[in-house]
Amino acid sequence: MPFLLATLIDVVELKPFVEIRPATWNVPVIFVSPHSGRHYQREFFQRTRLDKKALRSTEDAFVDLLFADAPKFGAPLICAQIPRAFIDLNRGPDELDPVLIAGFETTSVSRRSRAGYGVIPRLVARGQAIYQERISRAEAASRIAKYHVPFHERIEQLMNECVDKFGEAILFDCHSSPHEMLANGLSREHPPPNVVLGDRHGRSCGIEMVKQAASVFASRGLKVARNHPFSGAYTLRRHGAPSCGRHVLQIELDRRLYLNEAEIQPNMNFQKFRRTIREVIAKLGLLRSGEIPIVAE
Repeated sequence: MPFLLATLIDVVELKPFVEIRPATWNVPVIFVSPHSGRHYQREFFQRTRLDKKALRSTEDAFVDLLFADAPKFGAPLICAQIPRAFIDLNRGPDELDPVLIAGFETTSVSRRSRAGYGVIPRLVARGQAIYQERISRAEAASRIAKYHVPFHERIEQLMNECVDKFGEAILFDCHSSPHEMLANGLSREHPPPNVVLGDRHGRSCGIEMVKQAASVFASRGLKVARNHPFSGAYTLRRHGAPSCGRHVLQIELDRRLYLNEAEIQPNMNFQKFRRTIREVIAKLGLLRSGEIPIVAE
């Protein structure tokens, strides 16, 4: 079983990400998974008040494995190794939380940081506090320099390479969401989406490309929503520039489709859903901003 290769381990030193290149890069597409890192450093455990399961509740667990076949279809894949509870690679480097970071004072705090979910998170799912004490401004800066900066620099390098090679670049920012977040406020008459595509309301990805991507997911029997409840965060804001041929589209999957959310383990549908995502990857690699939208089969 492929997920056995991703067993949670305690490590002393950790790379910010792994990059898997295709044998031949032949499509203008890149896949990234910034929140599926599940390798935790021993020092982190010594400083937190939470157990492993609580820390892992904030992961987009096993999304990297769902999209692991991307290189087989000619696209690079970048997967975070560092866990989201340690540093959130989909937040801006300036999204610091003054409640958590000692010595950090500002009159402008982002909504996410104020809520405890900044670039150095203070909380995990259900509002549980991660740390027993505050961390220093120097430590926060060190984490950002060591993990956040190289992750986004590498994405930028790949986007540049992709534009040079193909004339445009399409980055798929891959995530998953707790089922209850997607179902919040909905009823049986209005079931939640299986997939939410975020493009920052047209600012990070061309609308025709979004329509094509939605058609790909719908052709696999998945209900698709756009920008609600997730429209995208830092990765889309930094790297998306559709007028320059740089398209970034966030993919949010309902975790219930493949995960036992309580145990944070693949459920009985994992392999079937992974095959579905494999079919989706193959079709997403065919998208082009100037082509006729792909229709459901």
